[in-house]
Amino acid sequence: MGCDASSGVPVKSDAYRAAEDIFYVGINDVSFFVEDDEKENFYLVILRKLFPEISIKKIFPQGGKANVINKARRHSGDVNFVFIVDADFDLLFEEKVEIENLFYLDRYSIENYLLEDVAVKKLILSERPALNAEHIERDFSIDDVISKQRESLNKLLNLFLVCKKNKLAVKTCGRNPGAFFYVDERTVRFNEERFSAFQSEVVQALGDVDARMTLDAQIRRVRGMLDGEEYASLVSIFPGKYLLHVVHLNCRSAFSCRAINKNSLCYRLAEYCRLYSLNELKMKIQAHLQV
Repeated sequence: MGCDASSGVPVKSDAYRAAEDIFYVGINDVSFFVEDDEKENFYLVILRKLFPEISIKKIFPQGGKANVINKARRHSGDVNFVFIVDADFDLLFEEKVEIENLFYLDRYSIENYLLEDVAVKKLILSERPALNAEHIERDFSIDDVISKQRESLNKLLNLFLVCKKNKLAVKTCGRNPGAFFYVDERTVRFNEERFSAFQSEVVQALGDVDARMTLDAQIRRVRGMLDGEEYASLVSIFPGKYLLHVVHLNCRSAFSCRAINKNSLCYRLAEYCRLYSLNELKMKIQAHLQV
C-alpha cells in the first residue's frame, strides 16, 4: 500500500485490494465489493441500513468496475461474496455482464439513490435549525430543483451519450460538475460558455472519426434509444454526482447552508435517507444470500 504524494492519503495497490477481504474472513458475515474508494464510507452506511441483520465491519472497494467484475468472475460460486456496480450507461448500451453474485444498480450510480426529499430537508434543518421546518417543507423539492435545470442537464446528457455510443476520446461524466453549474446572485446557473467548449470538443472528435458525422444526427440517434419516460427520469439515468452538485448549490443559495461540506454531503445524506428506492436491490441480494 503506497501513499498519494499530494494528499498523504494511503493508496491501495490492485494486489492489496485483491487480498484485503481475506483479513476479514470470520468478521464479516458477507463480503461486499464496490467500485470506488471515495464511496466506501457512505456505501458502508447504506449497506448496514439495508441489511441490519448482517454483520458488515468492512466493505472492499476495488478501484473501478472492471476490477469488481474480474473478482466476481473468480468468486462466482461464493454465496458470501456480493459484488455491486454502478449502472452507468451499461444497461442502455446492453453492456451488462451476467454473473451470479454480481448486482447492477438500476440507477446511474449509488449517489442517485441519495436524492430523497426527506434526507435533504433533514440536512438543511441540521445546518439551519432556526429555519421554519414548514418553510423548508414548502419551498424545497428535488423534483423542482432538477426541473429548473432539466434543459441544461439534458443537453449534457446528449453529449455524454453521443460520446459513449461513438467511443469518442472525450472526457465526459468524469468532468467536474462545478465546471457547468454555479451560483450567481443566489441562483443556480448553467455555464453556457463551458458547455459550448465541451460541445466543440465532441464535434471535433466526431469529425475525427468520420467527417460526415454531425452532432445533431448523433443526438437524434441516442435520443431514439430512450423512451419518453426513461429520458425524463434524470434521477435514474443522469450521473448522480452532477445532480447532487445542483442540489448542494440549491441548499447553499436558497437556504444559506454555506457550511455544508460537499465532501461530506453523501455520507450525511446516506445517514438521513430511507433508501426505499434500493428495495429491489435488497431483495435480489437477500435471495442470493438466502436470508
